[in-house]
Amino acid sequence: MQYGGHDLKVPVELQVKWAGDTPVITLTNMAVGGMGSFTVRIVVYKGQYAGTWSSAKGHGGTLFGNIVKGVQ
Repeated sequence: MQYGGHDLKVPVELQVKWAGDTPVITLTNMAVGGMGSFTVRIVVYKGQYAGTWSSAKGHGGTLFGNIVKGVQ
């Protein structure tokens, strides 16, 4: 997660729902690591993701990209 221009690793328990064969990652008004509450919906399909996010503080936006295997 990026917050305040910094990359942060924050463990979050996510719920995955299904729209047919497509997973949708959901988070609804959940407190995250002392940064406030967030709501998120992310659709994952064919190696790509897209979604929206919002915070209880009135911030929000969109996210999208490709899923790539990490380098070890």
